[in-house]
Amino acid sequence: MAITWYVIANRAGARILEARPDRPLRLVEVIEHESGRLKNRELDTDRAGSGYDSARAGVRAKTKSESAHEHNAADFARDLAGGLEAARNDRSFDYLVLVAEPHLLGLIRRALDVATASRVGFSINRDLTHVPLHALASQLQRLAG
Repeated sequence: MAITWYVIANRAGARILEARPDRPLRLVEVIEHESGRLKNRELDTDRAGSGYDSARAGVRAKTKSESAHEHNAADFARDLAGGLEAARNDRSFDYLVLVAEPHLLGLIRRALDVATASRVGFSINRDLTHVPLHALASQLQRLAG
């Protein structure tokens, strides 16, 4: 029996839902990312700062052209991708569906490791984080076509 996880995310957090053929959609986890709600001026400091760069296996400096808000969103995407990789290793799901606003969706896709990315069935460019759980199944079905 195939298990599909729906990752419904925006910069302020994510909900992970599980779908099985014989059961209704079930909430697996809620991930809060409070700093995603902050404005650039609330996140920004006087200097550039640094962060982890998985592509270059080390710490990278935050450039002046990368806003604190953007840096924060990229960090959240990497954290989310790391959690999905761990869940894949635990065999918690067979397929993934990513649902997020376009920019964050791109950040999440880039942050996924190859094995986890291969489990992504499709993606939806839309922020559905505010849709109540009882209405999500029909929304997802309509958007998936």
